[in-house]
Amino acid sequence: MGKPRNVCGLAASRVLYGDLVIQVVDQGTTPDDKLSFIVALRAKGGVAVWGQDRPVRAAWNTPLVYRGPAGDGGSELLAIRTGGRGDVTKSGVAWTSDVSVPEAASPVCDGMRYYHISAGGALCCLDAATGKELWTKELDGQYWASPVLVGQRLYVVNKEGLMSVISTADGQLQSRVKLPEKVTASPAVLGGRIYLRTASHLMCIGKP
Repeated sequence: MGKPRNVCGLAASRVLYGDLVIQVVDQGTTPDDKLSFIVALRAKGGVAVWGQDRPVRAAWNTPLVYRGPAGDGGSELLAIRTGGRGDVTKSGVAWTSDVSVPEAASPVCDGMRYYHISAGGALCCLDAATGKELWTKELDGQYWASPVLVGQRLYVVNKEGLMSVISTADGQLQSRVKLPEKVTASPAVLGGRIYLRTASHLMCIGKP
């Protein structure tokens, strides 16, 4: 495969499904470049089991395993009902939305509300059952890292290392922390601490 032809490299996370590791490699400037594909590898040994070309340009979203409609999903969000049988292309779709669709960051959901952030900094909250927009907060900078949900707060960090803490109730800014380096990787939270991979370091924020 070589080095992916996009500005972020291989930034989409892998998905483990049974004994397969599934990886999406979306690259190129336009779908006409015909460079994007998805591949499934045997977890033990790394042998390719199947692959499929994708008619899309460069993107970095982590895939989800589900049964539902086909398409490149590049212009709208789709909520898919689980438990469908047969052709669920229409009946399986609970709702769609085109509100500030994210380009790179993956969404997060607490079961009641769904949150995502666009590359341009539009942090959106939708009702998970209906797709109705509940609030939108405009943040500064460019965002590639996915938001992280902890209790009633969302942690979002832009490329320049500015991390904002947002209330899930109304989208109000609660606090901000400026990190010394650029950040494109999503934060991880464990044991009351936040771990971030910056341009050249692994950082931990929290009480000693």
